[in-house]
Amino acid sequence: MFLIAALEGFKELWTTGRLSDITIVTDTEKFKVHKFALAMQSSVFTSIFENVMKDRPSDEIQMKNIDPEVAKTFLKFFYTGEVEIEEISNLLELFALAAKFKVETLMSIIEDMIIDDLNDDNAIEIYELACRFNCDGMKTSAFEFIQSMFDEPLKDELMNQPEVLKELVEAKQKINSILKKQKLG
Repeated sequence: MFLIAALEGFKELWTTGRLSDITIVTDTEKFKVHKFALAMQSSVFTSIFENVMKDRPSDEIQMKNIDPEVAKTFLKFFYTGEVEIEEISNLLELFALAAKFKVETLMSIIEDMIIDDLNDDNAIEIYELACRFNCDGMKTSAFEFIQSMFDEPLKDELMNQPEVLKELVEAKQKINSILKKQKLG
């Protein structure tokens, strides 16, 4: 009973912004939020509030070059634990934001969503993201998916060479495109 009431209270704080004590500012939107909600799940926010803002008091944190919908989804997660996002590009941006602020729970949820959405068009982008943020599970899944695109197994050494792997996939896609055109023509 208590947990349900607490969750409803968190959701209400998110939707109303009541008692907020900090504003997150993107290029086009402002979000009134609560330091405690952000600090509970992010050591980076905790550090910002305890150290950086202690020296330079402000009631705003700038989040420039972040899609406002991605920022909204990111911040809403702190209050609801929910991730509602459809486009894979926004999901990848949300993952990068969660990694930047070390929101481990959100990273784990998004990682599962990304792995479920692996396809020929996004495998390399997902693989590069996994390499950049050192996500072994996502990296392995993307690498295995990329391997499945080829007739011959790729050498395991390629798993740590995203540039070479990207070139291989692009070459494979070009070959497939040419073969498809020849069949149609």
